[in-house]
Amino acid sequence: MKRGLLLAVLCLMGIGVRAQFSFPTMGAGAGMGGCFHPSDPWSQVGAVAGIAFARQQEVGVGAACHQFMPSMNDVALVYLAGLPGRVGFGLQFNSFGSAQYQDQQASLGCGIEVARGVAVGVQLSYLRSATNDSYYPSVDFLSCALGLQWRISQGMALYLLARNPYSFSLGQDLMMPPVHYAAGLSYYLLPDFLTTLGVEKGMNSPMRLRMGLEYAFSLGEKENQVLFARTGVATAPFIYTAGLGYRNSHLGMDVAMQSHQVLGISPQLSLSYRF
Repeated sequence: MKRGLLLAVLCLMGIGVRAQFSFPTMGAGAGMGGCFHPSDPWSQVGAVAGIAFARQQEVGVGAACHQFMPSMNDVALVYLAGLPGRVGFGLQFNSFGSAQYQDQQASLGCGIEVARGVAVGVQLSYLRSATNDSYYPSVDFLSCALGLQWRISQGMALYLLARNPYSFSLGQDLMMPPVHYAAGLSYYLLPDFLTTLGVEKGMNSPMRLRMGLEYAFSLGEKENQVLFARTGVATAPFIYTAGLGYRNSHLGMDVAMQSHQVLGISPQLSLSYRF
């Protein structure tokens, strides 16, 4: 009985934690309170419409662990490709859980720049929540996300996102993913200083605010080497984040730390390569 109750709590908690970090769980935005970052592949795929602004191919892998629940971990993969005609495609896979519980999501998204600086995008996702207890059957469903992004100027971008407005259960109608609406703004106050602000509202959950800062330090013009320092916060519940990043012409590496009231300190590492 206790084991079954624990598994049920893990299932509900897993979906709740995923809802709190609708995007991005990896990459530059993870160190900025979960805010959207205009040039990060994890953010571009997560915000859906940002896929349209991809001009090259980029692949990334990331992982995270958690202080209070060391058996629970995150693994994520992302692929972003820009195509002729201002069209982009993005693939993403996320896994969260342990040997007892797994929450997995595979997504395919497409973004199109319909006017100069204005893009729309759609993303289809397959989600699966499963336990190793036969009393609690696996839950499989399809969902979608719709995004709009406007790059107002060279240093300012606005995004709107609706995640899970339509979901379809492939089995029992249980634990459907929560509907989330999000909006945000990124702005370079200085060429090396990025500020981000976001707001989210999920069904039956309080409104969340996200704020993040990033400062870039040039390490030399050769291969465009840049070091980034990041920090951010999110509310409802309060989460503090900090991170460092490195970029050159091809390779990207991001390290982030998130302080969560349920998971504790969650260190994260993500790598990306641009072709």
